[in-house]
Amino acid sequence: YGNEENLPITIPYMIDNLKLFEKYDVEIIMVCDGSPDRSWEVMKKLKKTYPSILRIYRLVANSYRQIAIAAGVSKAKGDVIGAISADMQDPFELFTDMLEAWENGHKMVIARRVKRTDPGIGWIFSNALHRFMKKIDKRYPEGGFDFFVMDSSLTLDYCQRITKNGFMPLVLLGLYDKPIFID
Repeated sequence: YGNEENLPITIPYMIDNLKLFEKYDVEIIMVCDGSPDRSWEVMKKLKKTYPSILRIYRLVANSYRQIAIAAGVSKAKGDVIGAISADMQDPFELFTDMLEAWENGHKMVIARRVKRTDPGIGWIFSNALHRFMKKIDKRYPEGGFDFFVMDSSLTLDYCQRITKNGFMPLVLLGLYDKPIFID
């Protein structure tokens, strides 16, 4: 949603760095969440440029991030599925550490934010939200998260639990008793 300017940078960067994942059969799934900008047109252009690796989907209306992620997760074919935002606020290369943890038997690997850089009043709201979420689930990281890797055995349960009004990080934490966190 709202990534028209990010996608032409993010997707080539990811594809240029797929050498990090040589032992995996990688697919990149993008879901346009009813974005009012030209994100869908950019995605179609990128699909033409990288037809063998990209799969694109479009939701008819903005359904919120967690629904868009669930839509992508439901289309994934692999043994392990990861989600990262198109704005690259999280380091793409961290997928290597996350996949290593998955290979070592961890079915849920979460990239925990240790430093937030939300501008102005956004920082206050983010911190308040994360403190509140920590009261609901003590495992919830103080800086929050939305970058994760999960075993495909969890995807059906994940997709069934996600709702428009749900909070994706709490749903993820509810899927698996012992997620591993990577900073």
